Amino acid sequence: MPINGGSGIDSRRLRALQAVGQSGSLAAAARRMRMSISGLRYQLDELERSVGVPLVRTSPQSGATLTPAGVVLVDGSSAVLAELDELVDRARRAEGDKRRPLRVAAPWTVVAGLLLDAVASDLRVGGPGWQVDVAASRDDALMAVRDGAADVAVAADWARDRADSGGLVCRELFSATYLLAVGAGSDLAGGGSVDVRQTAGQAWIMGPSAGTRRFLDVQLESARVVPKRIVTSDSMEYMTMIDAGVGVGLAEPILTGLLRPRTVLVPLTGVTSYRYFAACPDGRQDDPQVRALLALLTRAGRRQVDLAGWKAHRAPEAIR
Repeated sequence: MPINGGSGIDSRRLRALQAVGQSGSLAAAARRMRMSISGLRYQLDELERSVGVPLVRTSPQSGATLTPAGVVLVDGSSAVLAELDELVDRARRAEGDKRRPLRVAAPWTVVAGLLLDAVASDLRVGGPGWQVDVAASRDDALMAVRDGAADVAVAADWARDRADSGGLVCRELFSATYLLAVGAGSDLAGGGSVDVRQTAGQAWIMGPSAGTRRFLDVQLESARVVPKRIVTSDSMEYMTMIDAGVGVGLAEPILTGLLRPRTVLVPLTGVTSYRYFAACPDGRQDDPQVRALLALLTRAGRRQVDLAGWKAHRAPEAIR
């Protein structure tokens, strides 16, 4: 099958069709392709125009599914696209580029709190460096590695369920414990550590991270705390409400540098720790680039956790 040849079939459009078939959703396929939904629709429309038959069906009930023609095209093009990728790699190697940059997929919280700090401390890792793609969630980051769109996924393991990574090899980077974020005028600020049971009378601000919300629900249920919940899907609104004293919230140690000036960090007891991990295909864990990257992230993470702990223990002194 010619690619970008007389048929007018573009390899990127074939990959877009593959993404739809694998995810069953235009939104999920667009995230995987790192484009807008309208951009994805354009690629699919152009592909259908080139082939001359419908390739995708959408409905509110079943999402997005491939037509029989779409299935044939995806099945037949997989080997061609893999061969094209190999040809590109061989061409780069012929010009002396022995290794491409490591492609790292991670949710935005990990990118903002950990990867950017690592970039600031060491812009290159063992050669051609690495590039970061923001994933919508931990599951999307893992899917990007399984699909070959990324080499390494980095995420948090709140529920200790990283075994669900689908056959990828996981390496623990560092562990952390959430801090309590409160407004400077809160009764909980300035009094040392707070047990989670002491928050029974507080409103809990639930931020945009679904993983953090699930973690908090489990911790509060275990402590038999029935909180008033205020849910927001906007990160800025989440931080503003805590800063204004509307309620309390969880603060990931790696994100404490993003909090508002009047937000006070308090050590939180009675909750379990969680871990950050990296996942890669079996065989890549011993790659020198991967090992160097994981060591860099471990150092950056531990530095962030230590700094957040120092800020939390300094909070009572700062308020006085």
